[in-house]
Amino acid sequence: MKRTLSISLPLVLAVLLNIAAVNVGQAASLHVESVASQRIAAPGNAMEASVYVVVQNDMGLVSGLTLKNFNLHAEQVGAGGAIIKPVRVYSGRKGVYRIDLVPGVKGATWKTGDYVISTSVTTGKNEGASVTVMPVK
Repeated sequence: MKRTLSISLPLVLAVLLNIAAVNVGQAASLHVESVASQRIAAPGNAMEASVYVVVQNDMGLVSGLTLKNFNLHAEQVGAGGAIIKPVRVYSGRKGVYRIDLVPGVKGATWKTGDYVISTSVTTGKNEGASVTVMPVK
């Protein structure tokens, strides 16, 4: 006995339009994790420190990001310290980025203390953020 399934065209169209409406134009969250390293920065110098960032979306690790995709801000600086300035980004592995930082004011140097650094990442309509602490000693 041959059986057939009868589905109405309006039902199929309604389902497809609903799926399209859900997936078009919606922003998605990025999962962002960060850690900071003093590296060669030290109190009294203006050498580079780094923030290491891992960026993921629902599909996995996110590659191809540039410095324009990252916004780093010093939420707190060591006493007498200055804002920070990201100078370059490296990516040696998919989804993993190293962002080098220097003091963001001409003539400023790193100061002893904790730098609380927020990292925001935006790619298309997707965005995410994290916060990390970098002790300078």
